[in-house]
Amino acid sequence: MFIAHAFAEMLLQDIHCQVRYPVPLTRTALNESTDILGRVNENHWRIILRLEDFKQLSHILNTGWDDWVAQAPPSWKEDNFLTNNVPFTFSLATHISYLDVREWHKVPNFQNEGAIIYNKSSDNPIWTEINLEDLPLLDGDGFEINVYNEQRFRVPWHAPVQFSTCGALLNLHSIHELFRSDDDAHGNTRNKAHFDVYPLACTKTLGNIQSRSLISNFLLHLTQIDGALHPPLIGNPIRGASVL
Repeated sequence: MFIAHAFAEMLLQDIHCQVRYPVPLTRTALNESTDILGRVNENHWRIILRLEDFKQLSHILNTGWDDWVAQAPPSWKEDNFLTNNVPFTFSLATHISYLDVREWHKVPNFQNEGAIIYNKSSDNPIWTEINLEDLPLLDGDGFEINVYNEQRFRVPWHAPVQFSTCGALLNLHSIHELFRSDDDAHGNTRNKAHFDVYPLACTKTLGNIQSRSLISNFLLHLTQIDGALHPPLIGNPIRGASVL
């Protein structure tokens, strides 16, 4: 309903929002209040946004969301869903491929601005400060050497210019390492998330995977993003306490 209210404010495609907070909040009441979900006799309802429309919508989201939630009737907030969420959706699709790079282009880096660069992520006990001017681009196996800043984020310092690419299959024997958690007191490693494997016919050990959870190496950084975007939870004063 907030998006319907925003589009009505923008006068976008004659979308109307007669009632900002239909009560009870049902599909019937919503359809009587706005036509954002579709119009009668229109099976393929499309809402077209231009660049300027996106900018205006972004402004309304940034400046109007908190007031819109505050003014919502109590029945809309009984389950705390409205107050504990923001109108932001993040989806991550990981496609693994092989890149054969024939030419690299050097890109600006933070070290030129006085920042410290490391050869490993800070969770690695052997991470060391390095100077990019003395670092080769590729390691002994021909792979790009990654570098990191103090916040544990990888810093791009070269970009491929000429390359060829193809899809890659995963070794299903070691795929559990993508979702591993910390070792327990007995030194055993358990998976954090459920995942399904899809072996390629005949190979049995090579294929693809699918999971509803995050790969462990992505979890920290995406949790930081969630903490910056998510409002404080009702009854929980710690900002960012939830996980994507």
